[in-house]
Amino acid sequence: MKARKKRGRGRPPISDEPGRRFQVHLPPRVAKILKKHGKGSISAGIRWTHNIMRELNKEQILANERRIAKLESLKTSAAMQEALRLRRTNEELRSLVRQDETWERRQKALLAVHSQFLPHGNGQPTMEALDELEAADAEWRAAQAEADRILQEIQERRR
Repeated sequence: MKARKKRGRGRPPISDEPGRRFQVHLPPRVAKILKKHGKGSISAGIRWTHNIMRELNKEQILANERRIAKLESLKTSAAMQEALRLRRTNEELRSLVRQDETWERRQKALLAVHSQFLPHGNGQPTMEALDELEAADAEWRAAQAEADRILQEIQERRR
């Protein structure tokens, strides 16, 4: 007798391949953030990974700043070198956070303009919406240029 395929529950499958369950081990702070974004469910929180990565990067920046302050109080050459390394790491993390936030702002501005076209709007986007899109796009391009500069330095082994 042929085994019956189980009916899926919830959302439709992402692919035709059968799904498998995985047991994973997460650091408690990651699980806490996933539950927060998933309204109590870790699985639902996974959909918000981009926001979670931004939060984790911001937390890492703050932790690095605390370490930098402690290292600078030691005033040894090794401590100063480590503080410099952490400053560069923070610059990279801030660039990632800024790039992510400006991309999100740009997407919201684009959707605001798009929603004013037919059939949802009257077909004429407002000047405020167009100005916001232009400003958001310029800010995103500046963040992208900063990230490209940092990437270039890494590729040239200047970091």
